[in-house]
Amino acid sequence: MSHNATSDKIAGDIIGNVVVGGATTVGATLLTAAILPAAAPVLAVGAVGLGVSVGLTYLAEGVTMNMDLDGDGKDDSVKDVVKHGAKKAWSTVAGWFK
Repeated sequence: MSHNATSDKIAGDIIGNVVVGGATTVGATLLTAAILPAAAPVLAVGAVGLGVSVGLTYLAEGVTMNMDLDGDGKDDSVKDVVKHGAKKAWSTVAGWFK
């Protein structure tokens, strides 16, 4: 993170990370529950859950979209798009209280 980052960027990054992390956790839980029977051993559930979580994290961070919202010259990942949206939302809400 840049030492010159604005508070809006820092807040957007934090909110974006929490949203993507939460969505990945919930998605992994739901997919694991859908894939495995209820009587599956705990270690099997944990292993499949870990695999699904890693896969969803790869999709959120590794798959890029054909857009550059942050102006760094590189295509943005799904996570970057969420973080950019969170920054804009934070800026808007923070502006209401100035």
